[in-house]
Amino acid sequence: MRFGFRIGAVALVLFALSASASDIQWQEYACAYGNGSYDAFGSAVAPVPDVNGDGIDDGIAGAPGGSCAFVFSGADGSTIHTLKGDGGDDFGTSVAAIPDLNSDGVADVIVGAPQSDYAIVFSGSDGSEIHRVKGLNGGEYFGTAVAGIDDADGDKLGDFAVGAPFGYDSNWNQTGYVVLYSGKSGKALHTFYGVKNDEFGCSVAGGADANGDGYGDVAVGSQTGVDQSGNLTGNVTVWSGLKGDMIAAFYGDTDWSYFGASVALAGDVNADKYPDLLVGAPSEPSESGSYGMVRVISGADGSTIHTLYAGKNEDGLGFSVASLGDLDGDGYDDFAAGSPDMLDESGTWTGGVRAFSGAKGDPLFALSGARDGDQFGASICLLRDLDGDGADDLAVGAPGYDEAGEDAGCVFLLVRKSVPSGTVSINDGAPYTNSPDVTLTITWSSPGAEVTQMRVRNAGEDWGDWGDPQETVSWTLTSGDGSKNVEVEFLDAGGGSAVVGSDPILLDTTPPSGTLTLQGGAAWTNTTEVTVGAAFTDAGSGVWQVSLRNQGGAWGSWFDPASPPSWTLTAGEGAKIVEAQCMDGAGNVSTPASDSIGLDQTAPSGTILIEGGAEFTNVRDVTVTLSASDSDGSGLASMRLKLATGIFDAWVPYATSALFTLPSGDGVKGIDAQFLDVAGNVSSLASDTILLDRTAPTLTSFTVNGGNQYVLPSEPVLLQIVASDGSPSSGVAGFRTTFDNGATYGPWTAYGTDPVATDHPATGGLIPIRVMLRDNAGNVSGLSTAQNVLFIEVGLPHLLSGGSFTGTMDDGNDIDALTLDLTKDDLVGMKLKKSPALAGAAFPLVFDLCRSNGERVLTGVASIAAFVAPATDRYYLVARQEGGAAGPGYYNFKLSVKMAKTAAKAKAVVTTGEFTFEAAAGSSLKLGLKGPGLDPASVTVVGPDGALAAPAAGKTGSAKLAAVLDKGTGVYTITFTATGPVKLSLSLKLPKGTAVVEP
Repeated sequence: MRFGFRIGAVALVLFALSASASDIQWQEYACAYGNGSYDAFGSAVAPVPDVNGDGIDDGIAGAPGGSCAFVFSGADGSTIHTLKGDGGDDFGTSVAAIPDLNSDGVADVIVGAPQSDYAIVFSGSDGSEIHRVKGLNGGEYFGTAVAGIDDADGDKLGDFAVGAPFGYDSNWNQTGYVVLYSGKSGKALHTFYGVKNDEFGCSVAGGADANGDGYGDVAVGSQTGVDQSGNLTGNVTVWSGLKGDMIAAFYGDTDWSYFGASVALAGDVNADKYPDLLVGAPSEPSESGSYGMVRVISGADGSTIHTLYAGKNEDGLGFSVASLGDLDGDGYDDFAAGSPDMLDESGTWTGGVRAFSGAKGDPLFALSGARDGDQFGASICLLRDLDGDGADDLAVGAPGYDEAGEDAGCVFLLVRKSVPSGTVSINDGAPYTNSPDVTLTITWSSPGAEVTQMRVRNAGEDWGDWGDPQETVSWTLTSGDGSKNVEVEFLDAGGGSAVVGSDPILLDTTPPSGTLTLQGGAAWTNTTEVTVGAAFTDAGSGVWQVSLRNQGGAWGSWFDPASPPSWTLTAGEGAKIVEAQCMDGAGNVSTPASDSIGLDQTAPSGTILIEGGAEFTNVRDVTVTLSASDSDGSGLASMRLKLATGIFDAWVPYATSALFTLPSGDGVKGIDAQFLDVAGNVSSLASDTILLDRTAPTLTSFTVNGGNQYVLPSEPVLLQIVASDGSPSSGVAGFRTTFDNGATYGPWTAYGTDPVATDHPATGGLIPIRVMLRDNAGNVSGLSTAQNVLFIEVGLPHLLSGGSFTGTMDDGNDIDALTLDLTKDDLVGMKLKKSPALAGAAFPLVFDLCRSNGERVLTGVASIAAFVAPATDRYYLVARQEGGAAGPGYYNFKLSVKMAKTAAKAKAVVTTGEFTFEAAAGSSLKLGLKGPGLDPASVTVVGPDGALAAPAAGKTGSAKLAAVLDKGTGVYTITFTATGPVKLSLSLKLPKGTAVVEP
């Protein structure tokens, strides 16, 4: 190994300094070179506690191509020991210091030779061989990794570990293994095995107590190991030095990331008084497109403290890792990672080193090699204060360095460099300017030497000329609005330099722009005091202050736009315009922005009607009709309603109608309305009232036909109703009738206490009449109790088959009557004869004779000897049953009517008779008519389908007819004319075989 002192030589390039750590700069203190081509000196480097007694820590570096390693002085870089292998065995691939294992008070060292599967432990004091250990089998690359271990077996001496990543377990699985040896005896204490094909032992670190048992433990990397799911992420395991069992395991993130390719103790990164673990994964992909990752794992609980990825062109970050101690003096240990495949800023493949803050993970500094193919950063270690300036220093291996021959290799010893410092401010630190012409204020100092020169530039431009340091400089910023920085570079007498940047200042020559909003953008207001919103923007220095004026007036005071004052409009209704101007932080003033608003201080007016102005209602949910106006104002906006005795509902948009719910309880209800215009003016009250009547009227009494039971076909039903509607009430308005218990109703009829004629259905029989009432509010009563009335129809009764007889005498289910038009004093005779005698329990068929108003003048008679009509009127001979059961047979029925004597004497009087009866088709009819004035030729019998044969004339004034009824089932009508009384006899007989009695 050849050493050459090159203090201040520029073989390395410092780049990517963070602002917070710009005072950490490095210079070459010494360089150690390989002896010849392909020595690859610097493939491994490690610190060694002071071995030559000069009070300065030393180091060891390997040259596997030359099969040697060198222990060198940290004070001057000279060689202390030259350690040689057997040749051609890659001796020097791995190196490490071991805590004193032979009790001579000096640390010892170990060197691995993986090509021949051995490692040698040398005395640190004289370089003599103490132990030589070999792999279990050939070709296992035993010695790829070595590490010194704090006392693992309790003998108070240092121990050591050797990794064989291609070694075999007892079942001949190629798992890799690590052997922990006693430093005192050189015998194996424990052998740790990996999992098949995981290259267990490719890296080894130790020396710290991981489990708190007081003994040194071992961390082992397996760069192709699997995680818990079987993914080839790589892993790191920690093993007890005392017991040999596994303490913890940690895994990579992605397949083939080579997590565990390097492993080292990280010092106390998080200042929790526990040593932490540093792991490299040089093939982990990163967002920058490069590969590499470094992870710091807590020694206290195994959690991840930092995970840092390769930046642009930093391929292979994590190939090597090392603790740097507390470089930046913040109380937290820092760390570094090597990238031997890194490209420098010019794109040259030099390799590099990046250092990170243990406290935050931020970059501290970055170094790159000097030449293409240097592989700078293949190894890294911390060396304690080489130059006596109180700061720790570095050793970095570059096995591809070509100084002593191709790939001879080099180890760079780097010491901290004195750096000047200073400040520069623009316009005394102002954040903005609206002019590019500014004043720079500059200060400077240097701890190592006097600052002798300075130069200035706008950031990103070329430097100006070097000159004497000046405290004040007139300067012109670059043109164009935007953030501007100025940089000053200082140079001290010792060659230290530093670039100081100013805080940014914003050059802003563009005025702000924006809008003004009055009353939140409202079109109208009812007050002269309005709110303002000044929405200005400024892409440069930002909005600072705003001023207002009424158009044509003077500008008001400047104010903060975030806290605008209220503004007073000019007096008088109408359109108002207000203007605003804005000043930005750089002092640029905008052109005025304006907004207009209408001033309206006159309230609207309006009216309200409940249910269109109705006097009554029977529903609580009523419709109110609204009409309002705001002439020459801002226009109607909203309305609100309330009960006259209540409070207003919420404002709602104005509408010409709305629903409102009245309170319960009959009585007069009032509703108030108010109207709001767009400007916010409120009208006076508009009111209306209505009587709420929800109680139906009640029926006191009703009388049908003055109490007569019959209702005759040609006459209406007369109803006399007495009703009431309580108080308060709308009053009884009308009534309607039903003859079928509510299935159908007649029309509503105006209410009054006088009898009212009511139409009735064309039906017959005992019919119930029921009444329903309605008041003026529309409340409807229930149906009254029925009054039963007999409705009759004209026609001679007969019986159809059906057995018992219960008050109806034909298939019309009614009571039949014979119509008689009688003159006052006409004489009526009637006679019934049963022939043959009825079988079984006979029932009596009786007659009532009544006038057209339903008044009965004869009741329940089977024969009339002589009845004298009391008045000229239409009379009805009503046939009805009084009880009993029907049987076979028939009735002979004879009826005679004699004209009044006064009519008989008037020979010119002609009486027309008409008689109707119902009969079934096929019945036998016998008809006889006899009277002195009868015209036999006038007698006709007409059935449903036409006239029967004319009756045969008999003796003078008589006619007879015997026929089978062949005109169908239904009503038959007999008509005749006569000038005097006529006797009529009629008998009906149903077709043979029917058990029906026919009258």
